[in-house]
Amino acid sequence: MGFNPDEGDVEAVVRELNVPIMFIAGTEDRRMPPALAQQMFATSPNPLKELLVVPGAGHGEAFAADRQTYLNSVYRFFERVRYNPGSFRKPGGS
Repeated sequence: MGFNPDEGDVEAVVRELNVPIMFIAGTEDRRMPPALAQQMFATSPNPLKELLVVPGAGHGEAFAADRQTYLNSVYRFFERVRYNPGSFRKPGGS
């Protein structure tokens, strides 16, 4: 998306990204704990957004921790986005 999360305010970037977005966190994730993922989810202005929290997963481990839930959630999100092409808006609301 054109930004480095280590160099700035990720919440401010998410606020400006009016595109479908899926946040995935694990309950054992210390880099992006579920509370932070929930905050990013709430910040996102696009109505096509989802949050998946995988029990027992650390950062980047959601797929390995619960492959079926991960795949079902991601595919369901893709289907929602696929059938809502008007949900893609450029930053700034245009």
